[in-house]
Amino acid sequence: MQNLNSTPVRAVVRAEDLAIFIPVASFVIAVALIVWPVLKNNGFPLDDSWIHQVVGQHAAEFGIPGFMPGVASSGSSSAIWPWIIAINYLAFPSLSHPLYLLILNSLFMALILVVLYRTAQRDKLPTLECVALASLPVLYGNFVWLIATGMEHLLLIACLFLAAHFLFSDRTLAGVPHTVMCGLCFAVAVATRPEAVALLPVFMVGGYLATRRWRPLIGIVVPCVVAVIFVMLNNYLTSRSFLPVTVSGRKWLYFHGEAPLRPAIVLGFIRSALLQITGSFVDFKSGKLLAVFRLGLSIVFTLLAVFGVRRLLRVRAYHTLFLIVLAVTYLGVYFFLFPAIGTGMRYQAMVLLFVFPLMAFGLLEIGRTISVRKKWPAGSEKHYSFLAILALFALASGTLREWSTITDEGIQHINGTHVRMGKWLDANVPNDQVVAAFDIGGIGFYSGKKIADLGGLVDPAFIPYLFAGRTADYLKEKGIHWVVMPTNAPEPGSASDECRDFVQLLNLCDRRGFTKTEVKAFYSPHDLWEDGWNATGHAFEGQTLYKIDWQ
Repeated sequence: MQNLNSTPVRAVVRAEDLAIFIPVASFVIAVALIVWPVLKNNGFPLDDSWIHQVVGQHAAEFGIPGFMPGVASSGSSSAIWPWIIAINYLAFPSLSHPLYLLILNSLFMALILVVLYRTAQRDKLPTLECVALASLPVLYGNFVWLIATGMEHLLLIACLFLAAHFLFSDRTLAGVPHTVMCGLCFAVAVATRPEAVALLPVFMVGGYLATRRWRPLIGIVVPCVVAVIFVMLNNYLTSRSFLPVTVSGRKWLYFHGEAPLRPAIVLGFIRSALLQITGSFVDFKSGKLLAVFRLGLSIVFTLLAVFGVRRLLRVRAYHTLFLIVLAVTYLGVYFFLFPAIGTGMRYQAMVLLFVFPLMAFGLLEIGRTISVRKKWPAGSEKHYSFLAILALFALASGTLREWSTITDEGIQHINGTHVRMGKWLDANVPNDQVVAAFDIGGIGFYSGKKIADLGGLVDPAFIPYLFAGRTADYLKEKGIHWVVMPTNAPEPGSASDECRDFVQLLNLCDRRGFTKTEVKAFYSPHDLWEDGWNATGHAFEGQTLYKIDWQ
């Protein structure tokens, strides 16, 4: 009889096969630390998230995305995000709104990490660098915080990265050419955030350099054109403008009528971005480090990023570089059109994604340069590379716990001010009364009242009043007697209804023609509010309700 017990075949497990578990473990740990405060508080760390909820709820209920029930109005800069939220109300009504979006954004982040890892493998990067590229972003607290915001920025990155993945693929998917798949993903990105259309030339050039042919790239252009038409029609339907009305409101908020391209504004944008990056993993909460030291850290980060790009160029990691070009180009769009980083730097989420990977590549390149010039002993460069990446893993991981706390405190702040004010209005103000507010998200969602937006996000007719400082005239013409303003806690010894904060900015200080009386105010404890404010700039310390009497 033949001996069946021949020499056994031993399974060989390579380090490359085990490496994938590091990004997976990093993802699980990071998401768990952000999931907990969301589940604990059942809310969002930004009031803007509740604005999207109002628009999505109305899209589900009336079939029309708008802040006002059954009325096509603005309130969202994304053409498709309200419809994604509407699915929650239509198909999963028992699932809480923060949890629903937490699940979606976690899936989008997982997809981003998969594309990053696959891109690194396509570039034939060493295993250590593949792991760094796919793990470090999700260990960076500021970036993973985006999961909890309930907003569309991770969907944008996932679509752009998928588009890049298909652009450089030579396979079809279910018979669909890879360029068409690229175009479809890019079209969804444009529908998610309209400024993504500025990245079309990058995709066209990248596609041509990869194939040396222009004709197949029509598969990218056609879906993009369809998406642009869809976005423009959506904007015109909601605001009678091809641009979202939210653009005007945010320009007033950040620039107060000044031209965005003023040198001081542009330099302030660059400074804010660098300080957010360095501060978010060194001094993101208290802001007690000297400005000179923080500037020095920003310079060090920039130099490491330059060395990181140099390394990728040297090893011809062109696919990874293409993703970085997308992030830099997107940064350039804001540099010229809207130089503001947004709350928690959410407008520049792609830049946040590459902060630690570029630092890692930069340290590796510096180590190689020194090794070549100083002729390190054999194996020393590998030991240095491992220790450098390990140090960055420790630095990035150290931010996760702090940003989990910031998420927790941020949700508590929004729940304790905006949401609480909305519930108070629902219980104490007659339903036939219109309430004007600057922060309209939590108040609009929970108050059950018709809300007049004073932030320039919904009503195009208010924009001229906003920029002219004629808010009082607008309120009087509309017959509005209730106004909620963002306010910081008054200084000890000062009157709580003094002319300050947004009351002053909106020119609503007491003057001839009307008087206002403070009715109710909700403030977060200063220590709870301050950390989140320094890290994300989420909202003022409190919400104050005034009753206006017209004379």
